[in-house]
Amino acid sequence: MSSKNPQADYDQALALKDAGNAAFKSGDFKGALKNYSRIFMHIGMNPCMNMSQMMGGGGAPPQQNQQSKDPLQQKTDGLRLTAFNNMAAVYAKMGKWDDCKDKCTRVLKHDDKNTKALFRRGMAQRKLNLYELARADLEKAKEIKGTKDPAIERELKLLSKDEKNADKEFYAKMKKQMQRAKKKKAKKKAEKKEAKKKAKEEEAKKDDNPNLKANVKDDNDDAFMWDVPATNDNDNKPKDDKNKEASTTSKDNKGGDKDKDKGNDDSKKDTKDQVTTEPKKDEASTTTEDKPKDNKDKTSSDKTSPEQPSEF
Repeated sequence: MSSKNPQADYDQALALKDAGNAAFKSGDFKGALKNYSRIFMHIGMNPCMNMSQMMGGGGAPPQQNQQSKDPLQQKTDGLRLTAFNNMAAVYAKMGKWDDCKDKCTRVLKHDDKNTKALFRRGMAQRKLNLYELARADLEKAKEIKGTKDPAIERELKLLSKDEKNADKEFYAKMKKQMQRAKKKKAKKKAEKKEAKKKAKEEEAKKDDNPNLKANVKDDNDDAFMWDVPATNDNDNKPKDDKNKEASTTSKDNKGGDKDKDKGNDDSKKDTKDQVTTEPKKDEASTTTEDKPKDNKDKTSSDKTSPEQPSEF
């Protein structure tokens, strides 16, 4: 409120309140909200505080400790709370329950016994599914009224109905969740059974024949055992001894054969030397014997063949 002319400020705020009420009755909720909110431009949103409250020294608002001596100030504070209550009613009609709850709380901060604010906040909390808080506000409003108020009684009945429906929905959700959990559990059990069954079938299909390559161990041994009879270690020992003796005798025989081969090689070399020397002598004799014969042939040929005249 301006300090220059409080009465004028109050009158303007009252006119805005009347305009808001007319808009509300006609169903113009936005126009009503606009007029109600303009009231605070003239009288402010908070009641007047003394210096100790302004400096943070504590103290309750004037209406809680003692009534203001100035009747105009009392009217102004009452008009301010009415504006908040009316705005809460507009928000309730518009379905803005959070805003409705906030405006009612603003009223109850300065007047905790305001039945209209308690009733509207209880209704807003019921719509917001805050059932315990809603019941607390409605029961308090009923207690303050003393007599049965039809609006409060109707709201309490709606609250009880909503609580029952909420319980039903809660238990229904719990039941669905339990059923889903059971289905999942049964599905997992069925999957495990099928997996075990498949594993048994695969094991039954497997062939244990050791001659199959699939059943041979990976030991870098590709040899297959084609029904070879099992042998004892005692039977293998004598065979090994016989094999050793045979190997030693074969080695000795090989040594004798090598000596014999050496002797044969020496004899062969001697014969080869004799053969190579003998033909040389024959060749010399043959050459000497053939030479006179050639000369004789030449002389005979010279004697027998007279010179013939050449033909022109």
